[in-house]
Order: sequence, then C-alpha cells, then structure tokens
Amino acid sequence: MKPILATFALAALGSLPFLPTSAVAPAAVAAPGPGGVIEAVKAFLAAVDKGDETALQELVAPGPDDRISLYDLDLQATPARARGRTAFLAHAAALRGKGVSVRHEIADIQADCPAAEVSYATVDFDRVVSRGDDVKRVPMRATVLVRYRTKVPEGSKIHFQLFHWHASPASR
Repeated sequence: MKPILATFALAALGSLPFLPTSAVAPAAVAAPGPGGVIEAVKAFLAAVDKGDETALQELVAPGPDDRISLYDLDLQATPARARGRTAFLAHAAALRGKGVSVRHEIADIQADCPAAEVSYATVDFDRVVSRGDDVKRVPMRATVLVRYRTKVPEGSKIHFQLFHWHASPASR
C-alpha cells in the first residue's frame, strides 16, 4: 500500500508546476485579429476618398506628436511628411482639393500580427487622382502601424487607430 501512496504523492508534486497560481498575470484581452486591422486600413482610405473628416478624426490615434507620423505622396506625387496628429490629418484632407478627386483602389492587404495592442499591415493600392479629364494612377505600397483601443465611439466597429503611415510608389 505504501508504494501506491508514494506514487500518488510524487505524481501530485510533479504536477505542481502546471497548477494555476495567483502569481500568474491574467491574459490580456485579445484584440480582434488581422481582420480588424484590415478594416481600419480600408476605413482610413475610404475616409480620405470621401473627405470624411469626422471618420479621419476617429481613425487617427491621439497621442504625442513624436508618436504620430506619416510619409506619403502629395497630389503632385512628390514626397510629403507629417509629424503629429494635426499634420497627419491635414495631409489626409489635402489629398482633396478644388477640382480634384482622389480614390484608392486596394489591390492587396496583408495583416498577420498577433499582438494585442499594436499591429501592422502592408497594403498595395493605386491612388487615382482626377482633375477634370486628366486622370493619374500611381501604384503605391504602404506600411501601416495601428493601435488597439478597447473603447470605441458609439456606432463604430473599428477598434484600431492608425499612428504611422508610410506609403511610397510601387512597381507592380
């Protein structure tokens, strides 16, 4: 009988490392995965296309100016840089001017970052700029960094906000 008790005792002691303890921190609430990131990128480009400043305000993260950045092309396809949320939003608004319309045609979006708070995506798209009959198509590729937020405004389903956008011409 004693060998059986000894076996149970050793088995119980051997399983101690697998038992939950109060020292283990609870897991963070998981963010919606890559699908949430992709939806945020699509919503951002759609807001730029429509000139929807309210949506842009919601989709660009608040934060210190040194943590919000944008590298992009302006309407003349020359490099543009913005540091800080206000400058980021101003650039997005400037992509629509008098007699100018812009639309973004997404070719591909890849997002596969499992982090709960910060994630990324790459997006291949064409920026189509129209001035009357003159239409210019610029193939581009962007890397986007987004931050997860647990509280979203009423009516919104977008949990991620952009804090870095880096787009440049691409060859496809």
